Amino acid sequence: MKKYLFTVLSVFMLVSILTGCSINKLAVNMVADMLSGEESLVFVGDDDPELIGEALPFALKLYESLLESNPDNKRLLLACGKAFCLYAFSNVQTPASMLPDDEFEKQEKMNLRAKKLFLRAKKYVLHALELENPEFVRLLSRDESDKAFLLINDKDLPYLYWTGTAWMGAVSTDPFDMSLLVSLPLAVKCIEKVVDIDDSYDSGGAHELLLSYYGALPEGMGNGEEKARFHFNKAVEYSRGEKASPYLALATSVCISKQDIEEFKSLIDMVIAIDTTEPSEFRLFNILAQQKARWYSDHIEDFFIVE
Repeated sequence: MKKYLFTVLSVFMLVSILTGCSINKLAVNMVADMLSGEESLVFVGDDDPELIGEALPFALKLYESLLESNPDNKRLLLACGKAFCLYAFSNVQTPASMLPDDEFEKQEKMNLRAKKLFLRAKKYVLHALELENPEFVRLLSRDESDKAFLLINDKDLPYLYWTGTAWMGAVSTDPFDMSLLVSLPLAVKCIEKVVDIDDSYDSGGAHELLLSYYGALPEGMGNGEEKARFHFNKAVEYSRGEKASPYLALATSVCISKQDIEEFKSLIDMVIAIDTTEPSEFRLFNILAQQKARWYSDHIEDFFIVE
């Protein structure tokens, strides 16, 4: 992490010097390409969530500083949106969900902050999607989603996926925000379209989002459990069983809704058993999922009737 930040700062300073203290678009593009590399495990492969939480704010403001010089850089917009999603989820929303009941006001404040961060992420990625496919965004804004989604192609997938991710993340932080709640079907459509075009996208990440969505539906509404389990199986398949969050999502949605404590415990055990000793694309998220799983295990009586 330190080496990464040193490299970023070095490039940033060098570019400033070579351009007379004003960063031109070519220089920004070079830095953006380095920062937005899809294969980097600098953040997601780390085993220290606190370290990542402390490093991310600097990265977020660096992204935004670069965007001031080149606001239409699609790769940088995408990287910025993804980073805001990561920070909102891992360092604001997740800690808020584990606060005790007597800290309700603090939890509410943190959830509001998470919502704002998710919406900022959505703004950045949706702008990138607009640059890639302007007609899609125009039709979407005119409530012509059926026509809009016919225009989506392979090149749009990263932007569509992270737009839907940020959108659904914002809704999850505030179920009483009616304007957001009304827009939820469009966010879900974004993710379903990703699945239609590339079933395995992001190692099954789209399936995991749909698992959480359908698993949260009231019993008997739209075959929620059946769809949730379908997407659970797909998420596990495409992540090769190496990602903890699909097990946690099924446990905390379907199992709690059905009051199936035995399956809940079994899934929690699977989450905790996943190896996090080696760097991988899932490492940080697995550690966060394990922290949440242990919290659920310690508070099981809050969710189940236990003798």
